Amino acid sequence: MDTLMRTLKLLSLAVLFVVGTALQVNGQTPEANPQAPVMPPQTQTPPASSQAQTDEGYGIFFNVNFAGQAREQSFNEAATFTKYNETGAVGTSHAVGGGGLFDLTVGARVWRNVAVGIGYSSFKDDDDAGIIAQVPHPLLFGSPRTESITASGLEHTENVVHLQFMWLIPYREKFQLALIAGPSFFTVRQDLATVRAADIQDPAPLIRSITITEVKESAVGFNIGADGSYLIRRIRRVAIGVGLFARYVGASIELPGAAGATIDDNLKGGGFQGGGGLRLGF
Repeated sequence: MDTLMRTLKLLSLAVLFVVGTALQVNGQTPEANPQAPVMPPQTQTPPASSQAQTDEGYGIFFNVNFAGQAREQSFNEAATFTKYNETGAVGTSHAVGGGGLFDLTVGARVWRNVAVGIGYSSFKDDDDAGIIAQVPHPLLFGSPRTESITASGLEHTENVVHLQFMWLIPYREKFQLALIAGPSFFTVRQDLATVRAADIQDPAPLIRSITITEVKESAVGFNIGADGSYLIRRIRRVAIGVGLFARYVGASIELPGAAGATIDDNLKGGGFQGGGGLRLGF
C-alpha cells in the first residue's frame, strides 16, 4: 500500500512538472528579431554633363568673297539701214569673257544643320566687238562696199541675287563645309555696238563712228556649289575666319536688240565661279 501511494505521488509530481514546463514555454512571448533601421532613400545627384547642349556653331553668318568668273562666249547682232536709197547691212560679233567677281552672303541657321542665305554677286567685264558693214555705193546701184571696224570697251555687267539653301557639315572644331543650292535672279546690262546710216560718210573710210546702245534684261537661273570655312579665333561672341567657295551659276538671257537689230542667240549668264575671303559668325 505504501509502495502504491509512493508511486502515485511520483506520477503526480511528474505530471505537475510536465504541465508546468509546458505552461512556461507557452507563456513566453517570442522575441522579435532585431532588424536594421530603414534609412530614407538618398537622392542621387546625376553626373554633371560637360555641356548641356551640343554646340552647333554660330547662328548668323556673313561671308565676303573676292573671286573670279570663267566663261567665254559670243553672240551676233544683225541690223539694216538705208543709205543712198538702198538698204545696207551690218553684222556685229560680240565676245564676252571672264573676269573679277565680288560676292557676299548673309544667312542664318534655321534648324539643326540647315541654313538659309541671301547672296549678291557683281561681275563686270569690258569686251570688244567686230563690226562688218555693207554700205551702198552713192553712184552704182547694187554695188555695196564692205568695211570693218572694231568697237572696244563694251561693258557687260551681271548683278545677281542668290537664294541659297545650305546643308552644314561641321568637321572637328574649326572647319565647316556647306553644300549650297538655290535659284539665282539675274539683272544683265550689255553694250551693243552697231553702225547706222548717220555713222557712214563718203569718201573712205566710210565708217566714221559707232553707235553704242545699252540694253538690260532680267532672268531666273540657279546656283549650286560648296563653301568651306576655317575658324581662326573667337572674340567674345564673334567668330572670325577665312573660307573658299566654288560654284556654278547659270541662266539663259534673251537680250533685246538695239532699235532695228536682232540677236541670234541667248546670252549665257554666270559660269563657273570660285574665290575666297572673310567669314564672320555671330
